[in-house]
Amino acid sequence: MKKVISILLTVFTLSTLAFSIESGLYKGSSNTVSDDSASYMDVLGWQNLYFENLYAFTSIDSTKSVNIAAANNFLDGVLAYSYSGNLWGEDVVDEYALFYGFDKFGILFNLETNSVDNGQIQQIGVNNYSYLSPSLKFGMNINEAFAFTAGFKLAHEGGKITNDAMKYTVYQNIPEVQLAGYYTFMNTSKVSASANISYDGRFGSTKASTTVGDTTTTTKSTENQNTLALEVSAEVRLADRFIYGLDATLPSITFISGKNFDGDAIPNQSQVSFEVRNGFVATLIPDTLLVSMGMTTTLPSITYIEKQDNVLGSLYNSYDFALGLYLSPAVRIDGSCSISPVDGISLEEIWNSEMNLTVSVNF
Repeated sequence: MKKVISILLTVFTLSTLAFSIESGLYKGSSNTVSDDSASYMDVLGWQNLYFENLYAFTSIDSTKSVNIAAANNFLDGVLAYSYSGNLWGEDVVDEYALFYGFDKFGILFNLETNSVDNGQIQQIGVNNYSYLSPSLKFGMNINEAFAFTAGFKLAHEGGKITNDAMKYTVYQNIPEVQLAGYYTFMNTSKVSASANISYDGRFGSTKASTTVGDTTTTTKSTENQNTLALEVSAEVRLADRFIYGLDATLPSITFISGKNFDGDAIPNQSQVSFEVRNGFVATLIPDTLLVSMGMTTTLPSITYIEKQDNVLGSLYNSYDFALGLYLSPAVRIDGSCSISPVDGISLEEIWNSEMNLTVSVNF
């Protein structure tokens, strides 16, 4: 039973991954060189939007997901809305978002849902699986140098495992709190650079019930994760046609504690991890053709486990590439791909890479 529940909870963890809505050029720079797709729903960055009346885009990728988004001027601010989902995939995953920015403030509401078809995971017999996660995020630009954000998210998910002899029911609730402070220490026509320190707290509880005949046994486990991170980012315009971007998390420290289904405390864990992203966007033909490339380097993490040997992670890189073609001053098509090789880059890795096609309109 514990093994089955462990597998199910792994499925739960994977299901919490959210779609991101971003242009191909931004993705191609490994999310280091911003454009409107990086700002239109950013509770702080929305003030950097470049459009005058309407910004809209749609994208489709090889993971069978489609994204539709738009932002327009509304009253004295910006109203944005989006949908992400894999409409024709085996698993139905949807994400809806609504944003409004005004004066120095930004407010973002997000809703994620997931309904996994039983046929996808028949090996563990899950049925009636559901995932629902609303979240709310607030941001304020205090002045040109300082800003902060605060967010709350509640994830609820559950499912059943049934056979002729018994029935397992598992439900999980994960409240999450996010706080961050930002400081912009340089902002010129050539260079913009900032640093932020953030806190993320997740306080999960899982309830499992086992029914055999007329007898039901209920157990509960908990897991708390508290993460502190320091991040530095910069964009440098090295020439009129070339922008370099850098984003470094140095470090991110996570503390994990809790209790297992037997009521015993799990070994306390702490993990220190590092990540560096480099990228650029270059103009090949003015007002017509652009290219972006980026690389994400995950440095070896260090995991300390109470009364056990420490675990050293691995060093690995992932790569992004994109081309952007302006059909007119207001319409751009981006094509991008992402490669995360395990044993080196090969033709098979490239063929199986994640690919994305985006059309954006800026009026």
